[in-house]
Order: sequence, then structure tokens, then C-alpha cells
Amino acid sequence: MSGFRKKSSREAGEGMFEIKDPTQAVSDPTAQDTERRHDMLMECLEDEKNRQALDQDFYDSLQWSEEDAQTLMSRGQAPMVFNKIKPTINWITGTEKRTRIDYNVLPREAKDEQGAQVKKKLLKYLSDVNRLQFHRSDAFFECVTAGIGWLEEGISSDPSEEMIYAGSESWRNVFHDSRSRKADYSDGRYILRSKVLDLDFACAMFPDSEKALKGQGVTDLISEVDDVWYLGQRLTNARDFDSGSGGQPGRLGSRGAYVNSQNQDIGRREQVRVTEGWYTVPMSVQYFANGELRGTEFNPKDEMHQWHKKQGVGLVGAVSNQMRVMIFTDSLVLFDGRSRYKHRKFPMTPLWCYRRQRDGMPYGVIRDIRDPQEDLNKRRS
Repeated sequence: MSGFRKKSSREAGEGMFEIKDPTQAVSDPTAQDTERRHDMLMECLEDEKNRQALDQDFYDSLQWSEEDAQTLMSRGQAPMVFNKIKPTINWITGTEKRTRIDYNVLPREAKDEQGAQVKKKLLKYLSDVNRLQFHRSDAFFECVTAGIGWLEEGISSDPSEEMIYAGSESWRNVFHDSRSRKADYSDGRYILRSKVLDLDFACAMFPDSEKALKGQGVTDLISEVDDVWYLGQRLTNARDFDSGSGGQPGRLGSRGAYVNSQNQDIGRREQVRVTEGWYTVPMSVQYFANGELRGTEFNPKDEMHQWHKKQGVGLVGAVSNQMRVMIFTDSLVLFDGRSRYKHRKFPMTPLWCYRRQRDGMPYGVIRDIRDPQEDLNKRRS
């Protein structure tokens, strides 16, 4: 995947991509196409933000609504939490950790045994250097609690890291096509990953857009650094739970932690929200119909492809989804080009727990035991 580099886990842009040479983009779109696709991806991002649901607060003992907790405290009662959900989830995720899997490549024939052993050792090595088992456990935890977890695979051009990397991504940063129904996400049209980056880091990644990025940088992204959710709704006044004005206790006082709270960086570092969007565009393309390049997409700029065509190798036309990647802010396109991966698939894989039959939205184990948990808390309080 020449031209892209995944930043290491020690860098602020973890999971995002750096464009080393934007002029090397394959099949660069026109400015009009880029603007139209940017508008489309922004609309998709807003749609999916409103569709995501969360039950993870119940795992973290954030089980009271603000109104109910305030009513109890006004009567001199404490909004107590007797968390029975956490042990249940810990038992499920602990079982996954105790039964972690490992690679085992078996030969098809006796002559393939040596090659199978080499592949097995290679996969084991890549699993170890990428700490893949821990990433699987992280994705499984989010799958069980929030309903969906994400694994990521790709190629890194960073010489200080392994070429092939694997990891996990929080569902909080990923917005998927909610119209997709297949378990492998092969019918999805886009995956959007959004993160807040320090402005100086974003400018280093995209030096050609430094002036425009500085025009969008802000010093207070508190409400967006880590969006707070409760019962599937994004809360906009979460800071009021912990503290009020002038350092005075907030509306819920010392019991705020039992409702919803978060630790946020309230420093004055300039930041900007950047979104990485992988999306498919239906294109009419030609493939080699026979010969050693059978099934390969014809590239008119490839001399070898032109040579095979002159030798009489047949071409067949078909409509195929072309995978593209766009990196953008709310009003600025930083990069838009064709994916360097030849497989034309998304670099992220979803792990589903349950999905609603009505609309395909994911949910986890907590959803069905949330009501008994609330009933226990209210009766004890």
C-alpha cells in the first residue's frame, strides 16, 4: 500500500493514515467529484452518529438517569448502584481469554507439509509482534458490551514496524453503513473513522493543507474529545455531572459518578477533528478474460497490460465496486484517491454480537439485562 503509513501506537494519530505523496494517488478524481463525495460522506457520518447505540455505561456503573438520581437526592436518598452486569460480562470475556486461539496451517497434500509449517510460523510471528490476541480480546469486549467490535488489518511502510499490522478500533470512532446486512460486511458501502488530532500533528501529516487546517483548529473540543452516551443518546451537558461553575459541585454532587462522568483534557492545545472514510464507487472496468492475468483489472497505464492486450488476450467488461479512501474535516478534503489494496475490500472487519431483525443495528449482552439491573437499583435505593 505504497503512499500510506499507519502511525505507531505512540503517536497521536493512531489508526489514521499519513499520505506520504498525494501526487501518487491512483485515478485522482476531479475537484467536482471530490466535493460531491465529501458532501455525501459528511451526510453519511451525521446519519450514522444518530444511529449508534450504547450499553457500556451499565458495565461502568453509570446506571442512573440524571432526572431519577436528582429526584432521589432531593428526598435524602442515595442513587445506589448494585452492579450485577459487570461480573456477567467479566465471566464471558474471561472465557474468551482462557480459550484464545492460535494459527495452525495444515497441508492439503504430503508435499505441502514444509510450506504449511513455514506459513504457520509466519502467521504466529505476525500475531506475536502485533499482539493480536489482545486486540481480539478488546474487540470481543466491545462486541459483548456495545454489540460490535472492530479488527483492522493492513500494510505499514514505517521501517520501524512490521510491514503487516493488525489491531482493533473502538466502535466510538467507527461509523458503518447501517444498511449493510451481511455478517462479513461485504454489502457495506462505507466505513468512517473519526478522531480528534492535535493541530500541529495534523499539519505535519498534511503540510500542503497547513494553512486551511490552522483556520479550523480550535482550543476546546471537550464535547467531542470523547462523546458521552447514555442509553443510546449522546449527552451534551456531561460536564455538569461532575462540577459546576467556579469549581462548585455539579447538579449531582458526589453522586455524579454513578450517573455519567468522564476525564477530559481541558488544556488549550489546538485540535481538529479528522475523518478517514473508506467508501465504494461503482465503476465500469475491464478484466482479462484468459491467460496468466485472468481476472486482473486492466490498467491502460501498465505497459505489461498493454503488451498482453496487443498479443490478443481478451478483455471482458463488468461493473465493480472500486474502493476509495478520503481523509477530510467537516469542510476540507485532505486527500481523496483510490485504495492501494488490490482486494477492493475494507481494511476493517466487524465482530457482531446480536443484530436487530428490524434494522440490523447491533446490540450486546447488556441490552437484555439492563431492565432487571435498573429494577434492582431502584428497589434498593
